[in-house]
Amino acid sequence: MDDGIGETPVRCEVARYTEATCLHRRELAPEEALALCDLSSGEGVLWLNVDRVSDPAVVHAVARHFGMHPLLVEDVLHTAQRPKLEAYDNQLYLVVRMLGYDTEAERVTVEQVSLVLGRNWLVLFQENPGDVFDPVRQRFLTPGTRMRSRGADWLLYACLDALVDSHLGVLEQVDDRIEAVEESLFENPERAMFTALHVGRKQIMELRRCIWPLRDAVNALQHDETGLVSPETTLYLRDVYDHTVRLIDIVETSRDTLASMHDLYLTSVSNRLNSVMKVLTIISTLFIPLSFVTGIFGMNFRHMTVLEKGWGYPAALGLMAAMAAAMLAFFKRKGWF
Repeated sequence: MDDGIGETPVRCEVARYTEATCLHRRELAPEEALALCDLSSGEGVLWLNVDRVSDPAVVHAVARHFGMHPLLVEDVLHTAQRPKLEAYDNQLYLVVRMLGYDTEAERVTVEQVSLVLGRNWLVLFQENPGDVFDPVRQRFLTPGTRMRSRGADWLLYACLDALVDSHLGVLEQVDDRIEAVEESLFENPERAMFTALHVGRKQIMELRRCIWPLRDAVNALQHDETGLVSPETTLYLRDVYDHTVRLIDIVETSRDTLASMHDLYLTSVSNRLNSVMKVLTIISTLFIPLSFVTGIFGMNFRHMTVLEKGWGYPAALGLMAAMAAAMLAFFKRKGWF
């Protein structure tokens, strides 16, 4: 099947594991993946990862196979959802934002990830291929790990924990960029710094919109009433909740830092303008008496004996130079420059 955008097909990943066995297949066509997702056996934990949601036919096919609610499917297809948790009968639907950082463009990338938890299965819908779940894969592929002996709710916790940890990495990169702009701002506040501050502010606001609702979703997951989340998993979800609170603190600190840098930039520009205006004012003040002298000598008088002398012109220039020097000395003494 095509994704409706280009020729790149929708690919799926399937894993089914127990404490003793593990089946893992990647780069499967949707039909092949669904054929491996036998819900009647009830053996082990099933994980289905759909790497693109741009093809509604694939999403609807997966939804029919797992008995997902129509409203849930609608939220999966509309990828502008804010992080949230919703319960549908015997299923939990969690929307999370997966963040990345494009170092070349120096911008934050945001992708919606939808996680649907059933009794012994977990389905993930991603907007694009590539994710942050390699640590999760490593854990269920390794025999003897705690995940191999736990249920699908533990797999949900592991995926959520990986997403939150990736948020921290993105925040660190954004903070590094903010620190670089801050150093440049102190050394040479230019117009480009204002643009960089504006971009940084937009990035922080985007991160804030992704992380603040996530805290509420994780908190709601801790108080799940469907019975899909075990008390042991709930205990570990508290750690994820603490991480989201830490992320919020970092975001708010970065936001305050950007606001302070913005004020500092405006103050620096104002000080530079004041310095320029001070120099121009001194120059203008120096020329006021000089203009007076030249105005006197430029008047159309019949009798002005100085003009008839050979030393009159040099004397006028000397007088103006002396007046300028005296005024500069006075300004210097007053500490005006």
